[in-house]
Amino acid sequence: MPTARVRARFSEGRTTAMDPTLDNPFVILSYIAGPALLTNACSLLVLAVTNRFGRSVDRARQLSAELCSAPASLLPVLRRDLEANQRRARVIAFALGALYLASGMFALATMLSIVGAAFAHVGIDAVLGVDVIAAAVAGGVGFLALLAAAVALIMESRLALAALMLEAEETELRLLSNSTS
Repeated sequence: MPTARVRARFSEGRTTAMDPTLDNPFVILSYIAGPALLTNACSLLVLAVTNRFGRSVDRARQLSAELCSAPASLLPVLRRDLEANQRRARVIAFALGALYLASGMFALATMLSIVGAAFAHVGIDAVLGVDVIAAAVAGGVGFLALLAAAVALIMESRLALAALMLEAEETELRLLSNSTS
């Protein structure tokens, strides 16, 4: 139901072409739905990356235990593997932080869009411009944080591949040391 202020705008001869939110509710929904969907996507990424982080921590603990009981010939390889795993964990932690920031910024952009839609509906134009700018900045920061997390996860995947190569080298050394014993 249009408010008295909205009706007054129409009676003054103002057309809906100047204010598309009054004519088409899907405009408002698109401003709200985009950041809301990105918030959910970031939350799913946080779950996946948290799983990666947990596996990295488990692997570091396993390597630490192996270092204590490994023969001297394996110590350099195990140390390199542990250092590579620590680098992976740091990159994953950075990606998690960036995803948390992205998720928070997209949620903020969603809320600011809802508030802006309410301001537009009621006709409070004085703060509407600030709200639109704040929502755009929050969405932009969220996008940049999501991009940083994506780059970090690409780096982490490469580190995981390098760690896999080190594990293959470690396995070959174990096989050689077992065959000579």
